[in-house]
Amino acid sequence: MQKNLYSGHTLRQVRADTGLSQVDFAKKLGLSTPYINQIENNNRPVTASVLLAIYRVFGTDLSAFEENDLDRMTQDLEEIFADTRFHGTRISKQDLHELATRAPEAARAIMDMYGTMRAYHEKDAGEDDLLQMNASDDGTGSISKSAYEEVRDYFHYQDNYVDAIDRAAEQLAIKINLLADSPKLTALTDWLYYTYSITV
Repeated sequence: MQKNLYSGHTLRQVRADTGLSQVDFAKKLGLSTPYINQIENNNRPVTASVLLAIYRVFGTDLSAFEENDLDRMTQDLEEIFADTRFHGTRISKQDLHELATRAPEAARAIMDMYGTMRAYHEKDAGEDDLLQMNASDDGTGSISKSAYEEVRDYFHYQDNYVDAIDRAAEQLAIKINLLADSPKLTALTDWLYYTYSITV
């Protein structure tokens, strides 16, 4: 049985991008204002008919309504609040899911702050292999994610799929004839060598 899709924050963002009030947004979709309000506040799920109406009227990419991002964000928040080094509060999974659903930007800010606090803690403990200190000439510094963490987190919240990269890979596969029966590794390594002088 398919889960109901509660994605009010995404609907609010779509409406904000159009610059429309709830009243005008509802009119364009042929829906009632209270219904849109209930969806935005996660009191009602986003139905297939609503998604189709949004796509038909605004051409919105419906993948934005997928729950996977919220589920992962909730899981990340659970891990953060399970770390009692920085707080002594017990927060339920339901509360964290509510935070991720209703205020995803605030949730991301919490994750960023936690990363910064953890970085300071690990630096003091001599365990800063994941986060590094970027110090300026005047001695001041700021904590930033390592390149590995930046890339990992980016793909994590893109569902490990970036359309532009995927399409470029398909075009490259056609260009260097990776679809042929010949060994693909040989074709790819030969292309890297003759194009970029890279030896694999």
